[in-house]
Amino acid sequence: MALAPADASAADPPQPAYSATTGVGVHNAYEKAKYPYFADALDSGAAMLELDVWTNAFGSNWRVSHSDPFGNDNNCENAANAGQLRTKPRNQNLGCR
Repeated sequence: MALAPADASAADPPQPAYSATTGVGVHNAYEKAKYPYFADALDSGAAMLELDVWTNAFGSNWRVSHSDPFGNDNNCENAANAGQLRTKPRNQNLGCR
């Protein structure tokens, strides 16, 4: 006796529009007092992480800081792979090369 698969869409409730949903986020996730490294914020389980970035008129990168548009003050690293996380210097910019 063969059983036919049930219609899964009939059992699933309709999905809400994105604008009607809520997500858990971390405000100022780059602050070292909250998370020693940005990887810790990524591992927190938050669905959204917020960064304050400032343009750098003298280079091709973005500075990450809450209130200093001329310098970096953050927990961001410039890790090339997962093995380098939590091992490199912090206060890095978001380089766009």
